[in-house]
Amino acid sequence: PGEASVVFPGPAGAHNWHAMSFNPTTGLVYIPSQEIPTLMKVMTPEDTGGGLSAGGATLFDLLYGLHDPKYRDQLYGEVVAWDPVANQARWRARHVLPINGGTISTAGNLVFQGTADGKFIAYDAANGKVLWNWQGDGSIQSAPTTVAVDGEQYILVASGNSASANLSTYTARLTTTEKSRGPSRLLAFKLGGSASLPPSPPLPPFAKPSRPPVAQDIYRRGELFFEFNACVACHGMDAVAANGSVPDLRRMSDATYRSMRDIVVGGAYQTRGMPAHAHLTDDELAAMAGYLTNKAWDAYNEQEQAKAQR
Repeated sequence: PGEASVVFPGPAGAHNWHAMSFNPTTGLVYIPSQEIPTLMKVMTPEDTGGGLSAGGATLFDLLYGLHDPKYRDQLYGEVVAWDPVANQARWRARHVLPINGGTISTAGNLVFQGTADGKFIAYDAANGKVLWNWQGDGSIQSAPTTVAVDGEQYILVASGNSASANLSTYTARLTTTEKSRGPSRLLAFKLGGSASLPPSPPLPPFAKPSRPPVAQDIYRRGELFFEFNACVACHGMDAVAANGSVPDLRRMSDATYRSMRDIVVGGAYQTRGMPAHAHLTDDELAAMAGYLTNKAWDAYNEQEQAKAQR
């Protein structure tokens, strides 16, 4: 067992499902790119699961460089104006988070893109100059589109908490900020538009957890089981949900803790989309409950400290 850090430098980053666009006038392709370094480690025999880990001792602990200062500055997104003939970038615009929305390029030589922190930006397609910038309360991961209604042009784009099926909440830290996990909205923009965005409903405060924190060894085992059983795929990395329809497990009531076996192992909520994990033992389930308890205390203590500093 050992650790190896490998960085694969990419001049344009990675591109996945977020839509790119092409402008025949400029001859450029506008690509939403992602710079996401990952630390890989060979796991020790004591680590349940074995094999390779993306991020130290746990699957997602250092994944995407979120917790490692060495990589944090390398974690970002861009819109890249790429010249496919010259095979080089013409201009770039950097974003705070790596996973942002698709692009659209218009005949008026504008490029529109939404960002993970809720901005909607219009660039000059030729040189990347920001011509207009709007701040919303929801992450924009979709690609904009344009329509004409009664001779008037509109730009449409969706925004929300980024918890769609293809992104999932385990990437919430890459696709949203705490201030851009607003409700699902369809946004429409036009020249001279004057409508204001309705305020997002506030999230309820974290209640003081009903159970005491658990020891670090129990927490550590529970964290491994939470990640190896893919609980992060719906309930979020570090149990931080994206404020969508999937429950935030840091807000679990004592009654829910007592029902965990029926829900997690027995499949009591299968009709709601929660699969049964019949292979989990009582010991593993208890460790996962301890992990979630400590995460609940972390959220509550952070909230109370913020109150005290106001």
